[in-house]
Amino acid sequence: MQVWRECSGQSRVGLERRPRRHDEPILNKAIYATIAGSVFRTLIAYGFIFWVRLRFGGVTYARTMLFTSIVLHAFMRVMVVRQLDNLSLWSNKTLLWSYAAAVGLQLLALYTPLRNLFGIVPLDWRAWAVMIPVVAGSSLAGVYMTRWILKLIPLWEA
Repeated sequence: MQVWRECSGQSRVGLERRPRRHDEPILNKAIYATIAGSVFRTLIAYGFIFWVRLRFGGVTYARTMLFTSIVLHAFMRVMVVRQLDNLSLWSNKTLLWSYAAAVGLQLLALYTPLRNLFGIVPLDWRAWAVMIPVVAGSSLAGVYMTRWILKLIPLWEA
């Protein structure tokens, strides 16, 4: 069980709450609210990134930024959740190696001839200057939004 927690990045806090009642549906109001909040936040962030680059760099450039933002967002969200749960970013070596491999593969796809296979173009520093703060901010906002929703609509009744 410890290996699963370390690899998945689950916090010990989440494992201490009591189990779900047997008659409670898996998809309840809190889960739907959390999904809706996450989708809304993600659409705003990615919509902003796409709009900025569509206006200044064309469709292919905007799609490339969106593609890279989705990859960055997955990792940023896990890092933000780990920080908010008081877990060190450096404590899970497997997670760090997976980040390094995924970012390496993303850079390989962007800056080598593999980009022709994916139909993407190389990104300049301005693209990264837009993507990183938007992805980091939306990840942080998403975690806080989820926690706020779960305070309003408790997942497990006491």
